[in-house]
Order: sequence, then C-alpha cells, then structure tokens
Amino acid sequence: MYKGLATRMTTFAFVNNLAIMYDALEELADLSRHLQRREINVIDAHRLVSREIIVMESLKNGNGRHFKEIVGDTSTFRGIELHRGSKCDLSINITQFFQSLANNLRSRLLSNSTESASQHADTQLIQNLKSLYPEHWPESVSICSNDQSVRYLCDRFMLDTSTCIQGIREFIENGGKRVPKDLRPLINTASVIPVSTAEC
Repeated sequence: MYKGLATRMTTFAFVNNLAIMYDALEELADLSRHLQRREINVIDAHRLVSREIIVMESLKNGNGRHFKEIVGDTSTFRGIELHRGSKCDLSINITQFFQSLANNLRSRLLSNSTESASQHADTQLIQNLKSLYPEHWPESVSICSNDQSVRYLCDRFMLDTSTCIQGIREFIENGGKRVPKDLRPLINTASVIPVSTAEC
C-alpha cells in the first residue's frame, strides 16, 4: 500500500528538500517565538528581523545544521538507501530558496533600500525611538543629544514636548539608570506599539 510513498521518501531530492525546509522552518519558528514575547518592542523586533535576514543569506551557502547532515555520503541517509527517483523528483535550489526568504523578510522590515514615503516615516520612527534606550546611545552622549528625536516622537504621539525633553535630559544625566517621571509617558507609548498580533 505504501510502496510508492516509501519510494518517493527515499529519493535524494526528498531528503535534500526535507533538510532545507527543516533548517528554514527552525529559524522562522525561533523568530516567530521571539516576536510574540510580551516585552518585545519595535526596535528589538526590527533588530531580530534584520539579524534573521543575515542568517537566511548564510544558509544559502549550505550552512544549515540539517543540510550539513546530508551533504557527505549521499548514497544513504541514517542507514536508508537513497535513489535518484524520477524526473518529477526535483531538489530545491538552496541558494534561490534562502535568498527568497531573506528578500521576503527584508520587505517586512519597517525600512528597506527602496523606501516609499510611508516606509521613510517608519525609518525615522525607528531611528528616533533608539534615542529612548541607553543601549543605543553613542559613547559620548551630551545632555541635548536626543532633544530633536524626542520632539519628533512627541509630535507623532501627541505628547507634551517640553515635559518629555526635560525627562530625556534627566535620563541622560543619570546615565540611563532610572526612567524619570516626565519621560514615562513617551517610554510607555513606545513600548505599546504592536509588533505582532500575538497580544490580541
């Protein structure tokens, strides 16, 4: 009854494709899990997707854990004899597959190389949001360094500019150790920008 299925599953192409898909889905599952965390913010999500693009472009060179398992001796796989199969048993083009995944991820970034007007606004949002997080501050940050970014964010989120600017200055002054009361409305607003529909 299952002879045809067994024949199909023991072709070089099937095992090759299975390994490629396994590597891709493992990476995408990890990314999805991270993007669904409750504490994720837009900047971290952007960083994670950008990093995953680099990983996908690396995997097109055959660096996947499961793909490496099948690269050596292709006559057998875990003790099972493999065969060429028929003309319809085609292997996935690994380079094209992972490049396509990388391109699709890149198109989902808030910013990319071919930006429309709305994507340009998203790029500005990401750059200005970074001013709220000490880990993104330059090594020598001056007291007024982030004023312009805070103005942009306050205009976008309709918050009181002068209060938030005093807050960011105090935040810089204390070395990013304690979020001042005046800055909390802006930090809270930035923290609730939805990254995925998981919270819904």
